[in-house]
Amino acid sequence: MEGQLPEKMGCLLKELPPVDEKSLVLVAPQTIPHTCVRDAVVDGYVIPAQSLVFGNLFSIHHDENYWKDPEEFRIGRWFDNNGNLINHGNHFLAFSTG
Repeated sequence: MEGQLPEKMGCLLKELPPVDEKSLVLVAPQTIPHTCVRDAVVDGYVIPAQSLVFGNLFSIHHDENYWKDPEEFRIGRWFDNNGNLINHGNHFLAFSTG
């Protein structure tokens, strides 16, 4: 799941200014509200049409079943051994949900 940080990435990071860990804190723990346009069933739960729903971003970004030590910032989570960005699919929603 986590790659080692390639040497070329390590060199780039040394050129960047230090990151304040507080800037890495999730700004919004949930998505903006959405409304169901029709009845839906999610994991066995019935969600009636016109229900107001919120996505739980905190839960997604701190899922210990997927992320090892989710409270720690690890740049190696994001790059494979060749320095390519790793796509974490539905386990990371950088721009919330549509």
